Amino acid sequence: MWKNGLSRSSSLSNKDSFMQLDDDRFTKHHPFKNLVIMSFGPFLSTAGISILDSIELMLISKRFKNNPNSYAVQIIGLSFFIFSICLDIGLFLTQAIVARSTSLIGEGRKKDGCQLITDLYRLSILVNIIASIIINFCARPLLLFSGCPEDLIEQVFLLVIVTVAPLCMTTLFHMSTGFLQANGRPVMNGLFQLAAKVLQTFIMTPILQYGIKVDVTLSNLSMSVSQSFFGLLLFILIYQGKFILKPTFDMWFNPFHPELKKALIYSLPSIPAYVYSLIPPIFILRYMTQASKTETIKTDVIAVYTIIQKMVLIGLAIPQAVSIGFLTSTTHALAVSNYKRVIDTLKYAALIIICFLVIYIPLLIFRPLWFAKLFVSQESELKMAEKMLPIPFYTFSITAMNMFCNNFFVAIGKPFISLFNSTIQLISICIASKVLLSLFPTDPAKEMFSYTACDCITLVLTLIFFIINFIPLYKKYKNSVNVYPLQSTTIVPA
Repeated sequence: MWKNGLSRSSSLSNKDSFMQLDDDRFTKHHPFKNLVIMSFGPFLSTAGISILDSIELMLISKRFKNNPNSYAVQIIGLSFFIFSICLDIGLFLTQAIVARSTSLIGEGRKKDGCQLITDLYRLSILVNIIASIIINFCARPLLLFSGCPEDLIEQVFLLVIVTVAPLCMTTLFHMSTGFLQANGRPVMNGLFQLAAKVLQTFIMTPILQYGIKVDVTLSNLSMSVSQSFFGLLLFILIYQGKFILKPTFDMWFNPFHPELKKALIYSLPSIPAYVYSLIPPIFILRYMTQASKTETIKTDVIAVYTIIQKMVLIGLAIPQAVSIGFLTSTTHALAVSNYKRVIDTLKYAALIIICFLVIYIPLLIFRPLWFAKLFVSQESELKMAEKMLPIPFYTFSITAMNMFCNNFFVAIGKPFISLFNSTIQLISICIASKVLLSLFPTDPAKEMFSYTACDCITLVLTLIFFIINFIPLYKKYKNSVNVYPLQSTTIVPA
């Protein structure tokens, strides 16, 4: 590879030749093929993680199937909403790596990119320590607020603490895989994430659940061990200089680089997005449990809502993967002012997402019990699932396209639009859930229409912002002469 690349650019200096090869990783293919390549790794991770996460829940639920008092699905579901607050720190910092490091590579500022990576690693340690301390004091009040049955609080709390304790190592894993994505290694990114999840689901979970037979409160040890192993391995490879960006350990003693602030600003839109995935479920759970007439209905609702969250994550796997691939591809393309590649990548990304949704959504709407029976078996739980499960998917296409559009805003350098859009999502769904409780105080299933109301509101805003920002970008495309040859010849000055 290197030999062929150097022969094509024999007239260039060695520095420029290597820069050209780095640039080729993002530009040598047709936009559709490049999008698929850049999305493949995130797809392996998002789809693989979502599916394997569901399989893991199935394995755990089957183990406790004959014990009606175990409430394993409920405990795991309730804990997820709490410890995800901490786990999303890693995803936030990963977004900063992907959004800004790719641009720095396109601009030829690899040294700045190396320092940025190191700064984000350092920042993660501090933030994770603070977050672990805070969650220790906030977990129980949050569980009470969400409607968690009092007899389950201590079990859920212990599961949260076990998950949060090794937070620095799990964050190391997420950031390191994000580093791979930013360095044009999406497949490797996906393979590492998939490998960690395979280790977790098919090795660690069976050992813990069927070999050692741990209590449900220790279930997440499988995730912590698996991600810590691969996170440490990737970290070592990164600092051994195996990728485009080659950070060194001496950078850990340098002052924080000004690019750190810019990277965090670029990732700000992800905060409301993560909050949107965490806070509304807590409110909706609270209102659904308030609307439940009996403790049996309450536990049924919690179990079904846990299943819904799993199905949503699976449904967002391809849209999220394509969105990340789009962000990586277009950020680099914009850095070199290739507007044709940006527009074509946008077109192909939207097409892929729409085709997937046309297949997935009808399954959840018309065959909800196919999925519910994978996790629960009691008649009352299945009846509740048949009633609740289809509702969020009536407008699920809007949810997916909104995620994609938020990445579009980040890619074009307008992260605060995405921030505003995500904030409106958060506010609207919380208000809608409260209104629905007032209208249907004894029907917990009606709370699912909170997602429908939120999607309808954000659809209007997203379309307005998208059109306003797409038109000038399209004009630049029409006035440009950009092409995308099989091998790019653009040289970005160092």
